[in-house]
Amino acid sequence: MLSCAQRGIQQGAIKGRDDGRLRGTGLSDFERIQREDRRMGTFSAKLGVRKDKEMDHFQEGEAKRNAQSLEVTGVSFKAEKEFVNEIDRNCDLERGGEERLMRSKYSKEERIEQARQFIQKNTYMRVQEYASLTGLAYSTAARELCSIASDPTSGIKSEGAKSGKLYLLAKEQ
Repeated sequence: MLSCAQRGIQQGAIKGRDDGRLRGTGLSDFERIQREDRRMGTFSAKLGVRKDKEMDHFQEGEAKRNAQSLEVTGVSFKAEKEFVNEIDRNCDLERGGEERLMRSKYSKEERIEQARQFIQKNTYMRVQEYASLTGLAYSTAARELCSIASDPTSGIKSEGAKSGKLYLLAKEQ
């Protein structure tokens, strides 16, 4: 049994066994980490071929890889569901102060009018320009422009496809 304090972990203990594949490392087959008699999760070592060694080709007559050509490339930890649920029960989550969603300060009608004015002045508009003009995120601006162009009463149409798509004023009938 390894004490977590010996490995720089504050509390608990890691129980593991070394089956000889990585003798001396203590990381070969960690089974679980425990704290206060509660199982928290499972560690496992990720193995890879050393950078100075070649991968096996698995052809007949070729020498087989030995443990000296392997190295630990990482350690993964899979938390037990009970442990995750316990953390969830003991957490009080609060919304952060910074909002990440980009909301426009203009109504949809105002945004359509801004788009029309921009197109009158510049002949055409791209999604990036609409996003900058309205304060919307690029993906939101793209969806909104698509819906505006599909509405014949908006006075805006689209031409082209994908990144080459342009938005123009529709000709009045």
